[in-house]
Amino acid sequence: MKYSNRFVIYYAAIHYLKEEELTIFNETIKIQFIRTNLQFLKILYKFLDIELFKTKPHVWQDIWVYNHIKYEKLSKKSKLLKQYETEVLIPD
Repeated sequence: MKYSNRFVIYYAAIHYLKEEELTIFNETIKIQFIRTNLQFLKILYKFLDIELFKTKPHVWQDIWVYNHIKYEKLSKKSKLLKQYETEVLIPD
């Protein structure tokens, strides 16, 4: 993977946040010292309903991000996020 798990999740999440929510979310991330993906996800949960990835996807591949958050959030190497990265972030 070229990008970290956090960045891939962040990229998917920004499509669901309004401009003012995104600004506050970015400020919160900058202020807090985030060491783990779980800390990042706790902050994300405050700003975004994760179910939107499943119920109202921005792109159909967002379900992979949802599945990673729900079922693989502790894994360091996620096949789902790698696939999302290659198809959405770095398309051919």
